[in-house]
Amino acid sequence: LSLPSTATHVTLNIHIENSNLQPPVFQASFYEFILFENATLDQKVGKISAWYPSRSSSTNKKNKQIVYSINTFYDQFEYSEEKLKESLPFDIDPTNGTIYVKQKLSKLVKQSYEFYAMAFNSNIKDAKSSLNNQNHQKLAANVKIKIRILDLNDNVPEFSRKFY
Repeated sequence: LSLPSTATHVTLNIHIENSNLQPPVFQASFYEFILFENATLDQKVGKISAWYPSRSSSTNKKNKQIVYSINTFYDQFEYSEEKLKESLPFDIDPTNGTIYVKQKLSKLVKQSYEFYAMAFNSNIKDAKSSLNNQNHQKLAANVKIKIRILDLNDNVPEFSRKFY
């Protein structure tokens, strides 16, 4: 007894793209920027940049899959988002790595800031889940950033004597 066939055959081609199994690499091992204390809000401080070593140079120029973030989890010491906002007057553009001023600066308050930024694959939806997942930790890169604040001489000069 033979039943009519209810099955069909299809050839399926699957194309697997590079899934970024290596972390990005920063172009520098350390970034240092200098800024006057009278910097305006949203003023550009500098730019960090990372790339994938296993990708072609034409793909790396786009770096569309790299996201930048200030790392609040470095060395497994977590800073609260609120504490970070209070203490760090800078932010980073997640799409291009540009660091900019987000609060008023004063050298009298603090002469320099040191913090870490990270670069990770944009397929990892947020940095917190990335760093809580050991597989994702392997796909993130960290770099130390130092921003020095220079004093702006905003005092009127004074003579030591009234008459000479």
